[in-house]
Amino acid sequence: MHATGNTQSDDDRDVADSFRAALRRLAAGVTIVSVAVDRKYGVTATAVMPVSMDPPSIVVAINRAASIHPALADAKRFCINILSSEQEQESRIFSDSSARDKRFTSADWRMSEDGVPFLLRGQANIFCTPATRLSFGTHSLFVGEVYRVNTDAARAELLYMNGEYLVATSLSPATRRVSGSRTPPLGHFDSNSPQSVT
Repeated sequence: MHATGNTQSDDDRDVADSFRAALRRLAAGVTIVSVAVDRKYGVTATAVMPVSMDPPSIVVAINRAASIHPALADAKRFCINILSSEQEQESRIFSDSSARDKRFTSADWRMSEDGVPFLLRGQANIFCTPATRLSFGTHSLFVGEVYRVNTDAARAELLYMNGEYLVATSLSPATRRVSGSRTPPLGHFDSNSPQSVT
C-alpha cells in the first residue's frame, strides 16, 4: 500500500461513509425535476450539471428507487426547475416521500403548452427532451437536450450544504474587469472556458 495524503480504509462501507461526508461539504444549487406521464411527478435534485453548449444539454442523477425514475425513462419531455431562496419549502416537500400529496399544490406550478409541469418564481426553468440515459450504481444519469429556457427576475439562489439550506453571498463585486474583459464568476459554464473542453 502506498502512502497518500489521507488514510483510506479498504472497507467499502468506510469509503462510502467518508465520501458521503465529503460531499456534504460541497455546496450545490437546488432544483426540482418535474415531468408528467400518467400523472405529474417531481423530485428535489442537487446532482445536476451542464454537459455542453453545443448542443445545449444538462444531466441529472436520479436514484432508480425514486418514484419519478420510470416516468423520466418514459417521458418525451421534462423540466429542471432551479429554485430561489424563497422556495425552500417546495424543496422540502419534493424531497420527502411522505409529503407526495402536497406536491404540485402550490399556486406557482403551471403546465406548459407541451404538457410539462414547471414552477414559477424560481431562478429558471430548463425544458429538455431526453437524449440518453446511463446507469451506474444506484442511480441513472438522464441527459437532456435543452429546447427552451425560462428565466425569472433575479432572485437569490437556494443552495444546500452540510444538511442545511443556504443563500450565497458575493465575496467580490459581481463584475470585475481584467485587461478590459469581464471575468465570469467562479463556476460559470461557458463554451469557451476550459471547463467545457475535454
